[in-house]
Amino acid sequence: MGKNNNKRRKLVDDGESHNKILKGSADKKEPSSVEEAPYVIVVHGPPKVGKSLLIKSLIKHYTDQSLENIQGPIRVLTGNRRRIQFVECPNNMNGMIDAAKYQKDEIDDLANFLSVMEFHTLSRRAAHPYFLVDHFEDVTSPADVDMDIKCKRDIILFCYIRGCDIKKGTKVHIAGVGDYPLADITLPADPIPLQPVDGNDKQMQINIEEPHLEIESFRRGTYLRFGVLGVPFEMVTNYNPCQPILVGSISRAEDNVGHMQVRLMQHSWHMNMLKTKDPIIVSVGWRRYQTTPIYYQVSYRRHKMLEFTPVGEPCLATFWGPLAPPGARVVAVRSLADNKVCLHLNLLAPFRILATADVLKFNHTVKIVERIKRIGTPCLILNETALIKDMFTSDDEVNRFRDVKINTAHGIRGKINEAAAKSELPIRL
Repeated sequence: MGKNNNKRRKLVDDGESHNKILKGSADKKEPSSVEEAPYVIVVHGPPKVGKSLLIKSLIKHYTDQSLENIQGPIRVLTGNRRRIQFVECPNNMNGMIDAAKYQKDEIDDLANFLSVMEFHTLSRRAAHPYFLVDHFEDVTSPADVDMDIKCKRDIILFCYIRGCDIKKGTKVHIAGVGDYPLADITLPADPIPLQPVDGNDKQMQINIEEPHLEIESFRRGTYLRFGVLGVPFEMVTNYNPCQPILVGSISRAEDNVGHMQVRLMQHSWHMNMLKTKDPIIVSVGWRRYQTTPIYYQVSYRRHKMLEFTPVGEPCLATFWGPLAPPGARVVAVRSLADNKVCLHLNLLAPFRILATADVLKFNHTVKIVERIKRIGTPCLILNETALIKDMFTSDDEVNRFRDVKINTAHGIRGKINEAAAKSELPIRL
């Protein structure tokens, strides 16, 4: 037994450079004043490449216990001050990177590296509280369910706070479900507590936690139990423990809807150009929803609408939806549904990520001009005024194009003034 423990504590020497990385990371002391939530390790890839085998092997390394089935996030203690949480990503999107079936020496190497490596949180996640749900319980009244099996449900979620501290009453978004306020927040026992620290660290923790209790907020790394009321019944009936549930806090600005301007680049692996006003599904911040973007470019201080996205270069796009702050990343796809034929035959489906983008402005109003062709017949020309017929079908249509600049096939420029009087011809230029 002692031999096995010594083996686990030993870092595998896999070359001088790798050994320096491990040694440098191990020498850095983590702050003991904050008990961080378990770091999330996502294992993803196509079917039948060894994702489950990799997680089972790492669990065996850390705990000496064999795991039969993997359902939902799995937490392990990897050191005195570190916990990690393994998540096997479901095969909802194809094109994931391949993974290999690891040998035991490679498992030891990988496990030791995960125990000492540094984890860097994205700036948006560091500034927003969010949760990766361990599990949830349906606490809806049985009488309500008996009366209507499709009634809205009340649930209790269990998870660690990640990102930053969270206050009571914060509104959150459950990915794929909707926006809800937090209710009935309590502090259950931590399912995987860190090992006891000395009387230096306990004092520091007490001094830090007291002001948080006064303002009714909870510190990141805390294990929470909180309620969400009135979720759709499908969240309970269609629950899949292998499907991660992500919950993120939303600010007051993100609680509104409006137009957003983004800088968009079509993905080089997607073969077809994107057409203006064709519906797409965007993932922005914590949310994902369907919208119809308009693509355009700036030319001579005007915003010219594009029928299709340009090839090999970015463009601007505007679409309507729940707002996200400037700098938020956007991913666009055509559909979230799986290709069942490809899954059944273990084949790779066509690449489904259409484009990526960054939010530039929100609640932004921009005048976009569209180039269209109209055919008319000049009937009378008086100095710099021309009367044209058959270009529009009604006075209302003429008024919609009032003051619009025009160019003829022969290079003559002008603008539409007004619909002509009944005694004259239909349109005056």
